[in-house]
Amino acid sequence: MNKKYNTHLSLNERIVIQTGIENGATKTTIAQTLGRDLSTISKEIKRNVIIKPSRSNFNYGKEGQTSQCEKTRCKPRRL
Repeated sequence: MNKKYNTHLSLNERIVIQTGIENGATKTTIAQTLGRDLSTISKEIKRNVIIKPSRSNFNYGKEGQTSQCEKTRCKPRRL
């Protein structure tokens, strides 16, 4: 299949990407199936992936609050 340039992905192509990911296909295989460049598939996956936060990562104690502030560079509270 010839590679397509400067065209948007259609709904059918996005469905093929989704089913490929669910079936464990590699990005290269999906790109070859659709006749698209690997970077196009990678960007589409990165743009539309949904990550659900896990509750096991939360730390409710004082240590969790300080580490969270260090990550986001919180300013100390003024009294």
